[in-house]
Amino acid sequence: MSELLTAVARCAVIALRGEGDLVPIAHALHRQLFGSQRRFVVCDPRRHEREGSARLPPNRKTSVLALSASAGGSVCIRSNHLPSDYDLLAPSRRIVNGTQLFVCLNSDDQVIDMLCPPVRVASLAHRVSDLDRLISEYIADATRALGVGGMRIPERMHDAILWHTRALADLEKVVMRIVALKSAASVSEAARRLGMAPVSLTRWARHRGILAVLDEVEWDSERNKSADRPA
Repeated sequence: MSELLTAVARCAVIALRGEGDLVPIAHALHRQLFGSQRRFVVCDPRRHEREGSARLPPNRKTSVLALSASAGGSVCIRSNHLPSDYDLLAPSRRIVNGTQLFVCLNSDDQVIDMLCPPVRVASLAHRVSDLDRLISEYIADATRALGVGGMRIPERMHDAILWHTRALADLEKVVMRIVALKSAASVSEAARRLGMAPVSLTRWARHRGILAVLDEVEWDSERNKSADRPA
C-alpha cells in the first residue's frame, strides 16, 4: 500500500500485473485510496458503455468520455484494449481534475512509457495463508457496496468459494454474489442488485453448490451492533 500512496502523491500511473482480470483489484485499491465517493470508470472500447452497478464499474469507450465520467476520480484501462485516444491519458499531458490512472498490464504492452514500476498482484495460490483475511475484507467491501449488515462466511464453506477460483478478482466476485444472495429476499432480487440475469445467477449458484449451503452464512451480530452505535 505504501507504494500506491507514493504513486498517488507523485500523480503517477498505478500499473498492476498479475493473473486474471485486474480491473476488480484496481477498483478495490481505488476504494482504499480514495473512498467510494470518488468515481472509478473503466475505459475499454471493446465493452459496451454502461453505468455502474454493485457488480461492475461504469465503462466508457474513449478517454475523453471516461475522464468526463470519472469527475476527478480514477480511470482504469487494460493495456491490450486501449482506446483510440489513449494518448490523452499519458502523464506528459496534464490529466484534468486530478484524475488517477490505473493500468492493467498485458504481455503485449503499448504503454510502457506511461508507467511507474508495476505493482505485482500475487495469485491466489500464493496467498493461501491470507485466505481468511481476504474473504473477510471482500465481505466488508460487498456489504458496504450492497448496503447490508455485516456477515461471516464459516471456514466450512471455503471449498464452495474456492472451487474454480484462481484469481483475487474471482474471489471478490464469488463473495459479492454470496452476500447478495444471503441478503436478498429472492434470487431475482439478488440478481437485480448485481446487475445480472436471474437465470445466470441461479445457474452459477447451483453449479457451485452455493444455494445448498447458503444458510451457513452467518450475520455478524457484533459488527452490526457496532455499526448501530452512535459515534
